[in-house]
Amino acid sequence: EQEIADGGGSEEYRRCIATKYLNIRSTASVKANNDGQYYYSRFDESLDSGQAAGTVAYRDSYALAVGDDDQRPDGAAMSYLLDNDAHLFTVRWPGIIATARPLYEGVYRFYYGDIFPNDAICDALTPEQLRRWEVFVTVTAPEGTLHEAFFDPQTIGPGDGYISSDQRTAGELSSATFTIGHTTTTISSLFATENAVTMVLTTPLSLPDHSLDFIALNGSVPLSLDWGSATTSRSTLTWSVAKQPWSSGNELMLRLRRGSPITTPTPATTPMPTPTPPPSRR
Repeated sequence: EQEIADGGGSEEYRRCIATKYLNIRSTASVKANNDGQYYYSRFDESLDSGQAAGTVAYRDSYALAVGDDDQRPDGAAMSYLLDNDAHLFTVRWPGIIATARPLYEGVYRFYYGDIFPNDAICDALTPEQLRRWEVFVTVTAPEGTLHEAFFDPQTIGPGDGYISSDQRTAGELSSATFTIGHTTTTISSLFATENAVTMVLTTPLSLPDHSLDFIALNGSVPLSLDWGSATTSRSTLTWSVAKQPWSSGNELMLRLRRGSPITTPTPATTPMPTPTPPPSRR
């Protein structure tokens, strides 16, 4: 009764609270009869790295049945993403999960599910019910890739970029460390001024046959630098550019790869093939 009163005391909220406690008992019963485990299903998908934001990473079985229609009917369940890498994805009706930005190589995971509006008003689902379905997305880089990372520059002094410090304006470069052969180095700073891009490494590294690509949200490569053409001084590499190539607040992906620089903006990867329908969970 106190919870109902705290929620406004409406009949709708009362029904939600009743559902909440039914769910708590139901979840406890399932776990008691299943060695402490609740229902769980895992779904695996794969993508190429560097694809444009909005690339479909997973389609729920219901989405495959009804088609790509983002108009959710009144009263229909709402899809949600939870935990781990959920912030790197978006979900829309009817269960279509897409990338929020180009992703670098690695395995991304998050929980996915549906909740009806009448159950959402009082958080009627238990933590176990909310995490019944988990999606794993394996992202693979092109052959010849040495390192990939997120690069979100912020204003630093006269330019924009990243520095490895705790300053609020340090920007983001994740991850900044990579290895080639027996040498491991970390990018301690990467910034652009009006006519130059400068990278500082903790350990000097020579990669004359490699290029450094900056991939934009739409999957294009607006800037590609020839590692071998950089002016090198100890562990600092400097490239001349026509103008400052990015602005504070941009969301970029960085790719260091073997090969020549890209001379014109092009899609980072080929379009993703039509996904294989996952097993039904409805």
